Amino acid sequence: MTTPTSLPHLLLGSVDTRPDAIALVDGTRRVSYEALWNKARALAGFMNEVGVKPGDRVALLMGNSVEYVAAYYAVLLHGAVVVALNTAAKSRDVLNWLTHSGAALLITDADYPEYAVLREHIAVGLPVIVHRGEVDAAEKNTHAWEEAVSFPGRLDSLGRIQPDEPAAIIYTSGTTGNPKGVGLSHRNLDSNVRSILEYLNLRADDSIVNVLPFFYSYGNSILHTHLAAGGRVVLEKSMMYPAQVLKRMTEERATGFSGVPSTYSILLNRVDLAQFDLSSLRYMTQAGGPMAPADVRRLTSLLPSVKFFVMYGQTEASARLSYLPPERLFDKLGSIGVPIPRVRIEIHDADGNVLPANEVGELCATGENIMRGYWNAPDLTSRVVRDGWLCTGDLAYQDEDG
Repeated sequence: MTTPTSLPHLLLGSVDTRPDAIALVDGTRRVSYEALWNKARALAGFMNEVGVKPGDRVALLMGNSVEYVAAYYAVLLHGAVVVALNTAAKSRDVLNWLTHSGAALLITDADYPEYAVLREHIAVGLPVIVHRGEVDAAEKNTHAWEEAVSFPGRLDSLGRIQPDEPAAIIYTSGTTGNPKGVGLSHRNLDSNVRSILEYLNLRADDSIVNVLPFFYSYGNSILHTHLAAGGRVVLEKSMMYPAQVLKRMTEERATGFSGVPSTYSILLNRVDLAQFDLSSLRYMTQAGGPMAPADVRRLTSLLPSVKFFVMYGQTEASARLSYLPPERLFDKLGSIGVPIPRVRIEIHDADGNVLPANEVGELCATGENIMRGYWNAPDLTSRVVRDGWLCTGDLAYQDEDG
């Protein structure tokens, strides 16, 4: 029997083994795995009711929340494709992404700053589900969130999910020109999650306070890895109030934390870490660009018992390509480490030949996490993915230790 290859299958594993365990903490709300699963199934049934078909694209314009997570898994359960959009983007960019993806449904927070403008210009006939807002009965095809998640005809299409069918599109650039949407399959996302679970050794007793947006691949992978492990994801909206983030880490006895270089710079320079009980922390991860070596040394000296993982990746790789094992952090400081499990990395010259150790070339990678391609852009895809290898455009060299 083959192993199921999708995020809903991984989530269902946690639902089956830990139905009453807390999956998400959002402010004062604590949502169990079973409750999250039921919300997702009800919403999937409602999508079917409003005409969404398997393979259709469903756009999410929502901040990090229980509702976002339920919507994400509902789309996948239905067999549709998640298009998670940047909530900080202007309405003109959102409209461009909706058009480019051919979205069949939009699920949005009513407190999106340009919601009124978006509603005025949205394509005629596009169904909209609105969270945190009143719905005017005269607005045709507009539905309230509570109506959608209370739908009695719960649905899931787990048996219909095909590993190599599209699961998600993440837009990385080209907002007002030609959008660049990274198309990820169920297999891509599943492979990325399983690799991260392995090298971070994530377990059901792990919990993370998350400050990264879920519509980016880094935050996306944090969400799905912890739900697959049966752990707990505690939502903090931003790093605007770093003391609040650390207070929540203390209260929730968080075992993990993830950030980009600026996240850690804020923690180091705006709060006194020694004032907080972070004894539960087991690991921290960092990606999104190089972190200053001085900041790495300072952070690890303040939290000497915490394993610090430097990581590297791209959206086109479903998030992750390599990690630096914490025990090699200082003798390989500045390195992006070794390939994650089930990924192969080579350094190529301009002709695609593999370069020997210590020669600079383009970092290329292959594995089941590499994207299907850019949405509706075969020419662009062929320039980036060649013979199954993702050509990252980043220059690197590989030392004698690999």
